[in-house]
Amino acid sequence: MIAGHMARFGSDSSFGASSSFGTTSGLQTQTPAPWSTSATPRYTTSTPWNNQSEQVTPVPWRDNYLTEAQRIQALKNGQQLNLYMQDSQNANYEWPWYTMNWLGKYYVYKHNNDIEKYAMQNSIDPDLVRAVMYNEGATGHKGVFNYLGDLIGASGSQMPMNIQGQTWGDFNGKHYDSYIPQQNIELGTKVLKQMQNSLNNPTPDRIGTLWNETGANNINDVGARVKTAYETKPWLGEKQWEQKLLEFFFGNKKK
Repeated sequence: MIAGHMARFGSDSSFGASSSFGTTSGLQTQTPAPWSTSATPRYTTSTPWNNQSEQVTPVPWRDNYLTEAQRIQALKNGQQLNLYMQDSQNANYEWPWYTMNWLGKYYVYKHNNDIEKYAMQNSIDPDLVRAVMYNEGATGHKGVFNYLGDLIGASGSQMPMNIQGQTWGDFNGKHYDSYIPQQNIELGTKVLKQMQNSLNNPTPDRIGTLWNETGANNINDVGARVKTAYETKPWLGEKQWEQKLLEFFFGNKKK
């Protein structure tokens, strides 16, 4: 994350049976309140993933007017916001050419037990955590530089959740060392849960967008990919050589 953007070194991005929205163990889908029909001012936001501007209608009783820094501080303090995120015709739900599928699987396989543990503790769908982790590993890798940055303690955001420890490390009264994988996953899961609770309609693409860009009001490419990963669960399918390699290092952790 870079000040709320789950990015590494300037990038555009901080196994179980599938769970469905609307279940006690999964994400709760809420019906978004309609936009106000009163004559409210309009403003435009320039989105980093395209060169166009999209209009957003502010509603007084929503928190979309908050800046990114204000949203981050509120979420870190355990405050539940009331955010509405619009669809975007420009969001790309396809995987980019530089996707490293095997690397995304590597992180999910390696940390599956911790994903299950902290998802259960925070009452969040573990597949949502897997989808975020998979996307960060598969598309936020920046070659070997992410790994080297983590290795020497110099990365702006840390794997496996690709979260900015400097920004989010002090969360709701507790300090987390994001260079320690277990604390990284615990922190990332808590942040995701707080973001889920703060969205009016917490679908995977909206949660993934807020994870990537905490000040966003429109679904972006990263959020779109999180939804694609959540729905297709690419960590479940692997080529034979991938399966043998992953099971050699981590055993059969797939559930």
